[in-house]
Amino acid sequence: MSAKSEKVTNTIGIDLGTTFSCVAIVNGVNNDPEPVANNFGNKITPSVVAYDPNSSSVLIGEAAVNSGLDPTNIIYDAKRMIGRQANDTSVEKDKNLWPFRVESKEGKPHVKLTHNGEEMLIPPEQISSEVLKEMKTIAKRFLNTDVTGAVITVPAYFDHRQRTETMRAAEIAGLKVLRLINEPTAAAIAYMNKDKNELNGKTVMIFDLGGGTFDVSIVKINDGIKVIAIAGHNHIGGQDFDESIMEYFKQCYKEKRSRDFPTNRPRLLNRLRLNCREAKHILSNREQPVPIAIEVNEDEDFTCELTRAKLNEIIEPMLRGTLDIVDEAIQQADMTTDSIDLVLLIGGSTRIPKMQELLAEKFGKDKLRHRINPDEAVAIGASLLAHNLDEFGGDIEHNINIQDRRRNEYNTNPCSGSSHNYTNDISEVTALSVGMEVREGQMLKIITRGTRYPCEVSL
Repeated sequence: MSAKSEKVTNTIGIDLGTTFSCVAIVNGVNNDPEPVANNFGNKITPSVVAYDPNSSSVLIGEAAVNSGLDPTNIIYDAKRMIGRQANDTSVEKDKNLWPFRVESKEGKPHVKLTHNGEEMLIPPEQISSEVLKEMKTIAKRFLNTDVTGAVITVPAYFDHRQRTETMRAAEIAGLKVLRLINEPTAAAIAYMNKDKNELNGKTVMIFDLGGGTFDVSIVKINDGIKVIAIAGHNHIGGQDFDESIMEYFKQCYKEKRSRDFPTNRPRLLNRLRLNCREAKHILSNREQPVPIAIEVNEDEDFTCELTRAKLNEIIEPMLRGTLDIVDEAIQQADMTTDSIDLVLLIGGSTRIPKMQELLAEKFGKDKLRHRINPDEAVAIGASLLAHNLDEFGGDIEHNINIQDRRRNEYNTNPCSGSSHNYTNDISEVTALSVGMEVREGQMLKIITRGTRYPCEVSL
């Protein structure tokens, strides 16, 4: 064993999530990947940033959630803003749900808040950079040494601008990015490392339903990972389920109180959102009804009971929407449902029993796999790739062309005999078509969606 592999590697993998983020390392002693716990003992950290209005203090994660600061200074969902235009339909829709203020600056969404006594407009990449800094700090504390490089994951459906701004966030955080890698691909690496024999020779679907985004990838695994098709949606996830549960609670309140639930009180709505999320988590683990209780006013408490059946009714349309996207990927791959040998469940929202039930109906329960914690699989895969790049070298130039079109962006090429020779080739396809604007409002499609890359096109 080389001297380098006798110690813990100082490269890391980061899953920069919409609602939670996770950092993982590979222990050089036994070459096992492991997520790293934060100061609260949790291996996932809320992607929440709180800016103190009266000081320079910036809080991240649980500290931000529990800060007690005004909700207009507690920022989340930066991933839903990053790389988007301020007039984007999804941003306009989310603005009506967020307790913090979002304004346009140079066409980009910025959060308007008071920090350290000054009114500021903060771009989403700066907010994301605070989460990345925290991931770096967590890893540095565990490693007891500086972090030299990171592989950061992004949704497969992120476009060029979103990837560019994610890279910008990493730059602000002082991170040297070895690669950006698609989240489903990172999850596939994690499963290849855990049980290569089961996956080898199989056609595998990675079903990644997280807090804010949904990706599905169909891959063929033969001593490598060959992506056949990608589909997804950048605005389906646990956050949307939470908002739907909140609407149900408001309806219960109106029916029993004969008046609307107050919607102009950010602190109250924040408490309600957290309580609804907690009820969803509890009902994902047990069938007994869960009371959602909140103090509306000093002299008014209100409780609405949520059953698993009602939860299913509320979110089933969105869950079935993910299956439509699955069908889209299968069609793109020119396959049938029977062509899929295994389905890997990734992302915290795959814990929802109804989601598992619908997938079991479609593919068969015996094809579903969730042997790796769905909250940690993406970071684990990223850490394995980071370790290989650190151990065996590689071009660390971060080319971030649309959909990371360079094959080198994913090729690990580990040395022969490596304990991490879980793949020697990863090839991708474009998730979105690539084109150029030929005149105002008109685009010329150059590379069609689903094209394997690298590729060359003559104009």
